[in-house]
Amino acid sequence: PVTETVPSGAVLDVDVTVTTSTARDLVMITSPFVAGFEPERDLGTVYAAPVKDATPTAHAETRDDRAVFFVTRLAPGTHVFRHRVRAVHVGAFTALPASAELMYFPTVTGQSAGEAFEIRRDGAAGAEKGR
Repeated sequence: PVTETVPSGAVLDVDVTVTTSTARDLVMITSPFVAGFEPERDLGTVYAAPVKDATPTAHAETRDDRAVFFVTRLAPGTHVFRHRVRAVHVGAFTALPASAELMYFPTVTGQSAGEAFEIRRDGAAGAEKGR
């Protein structure tokens, strides 16, 4: 089922939340872009501190299909990584899971759940079909 409906042209902040019970070194967090969305380059795509609640990163990249965050040391607790996208193509799309992994020990990994998105041309987020 669709978990989120947005109007075409909407700009969304995508938060990837990573929770770890122990400190981790050299972590890579990957957030794939949902088909139908493009990175919002005009407003800045990848955020680190001082954005509220965002975790500082050693390096962040915007690639064609994903945002990637690199963290030298991830302390125990919950961390938020944020990037911005724009809804550009009308339709229903599935978001692939975000993932976190240790760069030199890729067997230590975690993934989020996927989501289903719908982008509507009519500009009315959450509107019934045919309106």
